[in-house]
Amino acid sequence: MLTQFNFYDQIRTYEKLGSEGARALKAKEIYHEFILRELLGSPEAFSPGSVSAVQHFLNKKLYPPDLFQPMFVEIYQNLSEKVFSRFLSSKHFIRYCQWKNVQLSIIPVMNDFRIDSLIQCVSFGNVYKCEKVDTGKIYSIKCYCKKHLKMKQAESLALNEQRILALLSEEECPFLVQLTYAFQTDKRLCYVLDYTVALEHCAKQRRPCYDLEHAPCLGFLQEFADRHSGIAGLHRA
Repeated sequence: MLTQFNFYDQIRTYEKLGSEGARALKAKEIYHEFILRELLGSPEAFSPGSVSAVQHFLNKKLYPPDLFQPMFVEIYQNLSEKVFSRFLSSKHFIRYCQWKNVQLSIIPVMNDFRIDSLIQCVSFGNVYKCEKVDTGKIYSIKCYCKKHLKMKQAESLALNEQRILALLSEEECPFLVQLTYAFQTDKRLCYVLDYTVALEHCAKQRRPCYDLEHAPCLGFLQEFADRHSGIAGLHRA
């Protein structure tokens, strides 16, 4: 089966060659490496008609781009009908589906979260308590309205906040809220953070909390993030 995959790839490579000389060298290589060796091992590997068609062009020293097309069709049919059907019924297909599920869930979308309640209103949006649908884990999600960010010319502030949170999250400091996901929709910019009861308690008590509109805080937070990362790096060294 692996030989058929390699043969398939080599035919594709041959078809993309632009010059007659390059195709001549590649055609001889493919014929000796795959066709002749395969015929010596199992003569029924290819149909007599496809083998004779290839040999006819090679004997006349003609190397058209579709020289191996008859064998290409046979390989494709064999892989799609026999090999692929066995793959669908094997454990490898289950592992493949599991990996694709993980791959697709790396970048979440809004439908991956179920909004529970409003925690706090901030300058350019809201902070909600939410639950991730597939795991059931509770997070807080900060949703900024892109329209309001653009009106206030605060796009750079939102990007700086994401950078700072990402820097702090790399160090996994237990005393700081970690940024888990960051994504955007057509209308919103969303940061998914660790859920803390303290944040909701502060919001209920109407105590002041960090807000994006307080631009001077960003410089302090960025400096703190850089220093924290540097100290952590020295400890690892």
